[in-house]
Amino acid sequence: MTPATASDLSRRKLLAIGIGAVGAIAMRTTAAQQSDAYTFAVIGTDYRTPQDPELSDVLMVSRVNVEAGTVRTLSIPRDLYVEIPGHGYEKINAAFSIAVKSDPDQNWEVGAASTVATIEHNFGLQIDGVAQTNMQVFPQLVDAVGGVVVDNPYFLTDESFGDYPAGEITLTGEEAIRFCRSRNMDGDGGRVMRQHLVLGGMLAKLQSPAMLTRVPQLIDTLSGEVVNTNISTAIQARLIAMLPTLSGDNLAFTNIEDQLSPGYTSGGAWIYQGDWSTLPGYVQSWLAGP
Repeated sequence: MTPATASDLSRRKLLAIGIGAVGAIAMRTTAAQQSDAYTFAVIGTDYRTPQDPELSDVLMVSRVNVEAGTVRTLSIPRDLYVEIPGHGYEKINAAFSIAVKSDPDQNWEVGAASTVATIEHNFGLQIDGVAQTNMQVFPQLVDAVGGVVVDNPYFLTDESFGDYPAGEITLTGEEAIRFCRSRNMDGDGGRVMRQHLVLGGMLAKLQSPAMLTRVPQLIDTLSGEVVNTNISTAIQARLIAMLPTLSGDNLAFTNIEDQLSPGYTSGGAWIYQGDWSTLPGYVQSWLAGP
């Protein structure tokens, strides 16, 4: 595909990616439920009023292999220029908003379906489920597990979002969202790294013996209020059963920033552009694992 010509593009400071969310929602049928590997889309949207665009400023694809006990999660930049089926070329974060805002009820499932169709169309993946949350309620998700502990690799200072010392720190929900938003000091690569640290911290909390017994109750409490999900009880049970034995060695996080070129569309909008002759294969291969 050729979303923009070479003359439309010029180098600029890298932008994008956002705050992650955790979860998985079954959106397919019995065939998916019998699988040992599931591919989930994780969507974090940002809007404040129903009149605002509801853009998916966080977009991740996570491959969970139940048999192997592995989870591999890849972040997709919000400014990646893609073909949205039925709507032409646009930034990938618009796929959710375009669909939701055209729906009289602004149903999140309509936006999720559009985002899934866009991922599948551009990357050649099959998405088995999706989880969606909003930046405004993400702190509640962190607080529900009692906050998170992260190993911050270096001192971070940001006049907008605060200072964070190097080393092991404990974050409340509000601190976690600010930690994940910060990119003034180290750019989008640093921001994505912090999103992954928080996701890893949440998983570690869920693995604690005291929390494991509460996981089903947490899912019930958070569903529809903080995380939109309709995951089947069968798949929930399989994912929960993985928690006690899932180790850090079996978790992998990455982004595709080094596979992209920054630039502009002919209309002047800043974008990331991928080489679509190689990018889908790269994504598929990384998710499949070594």
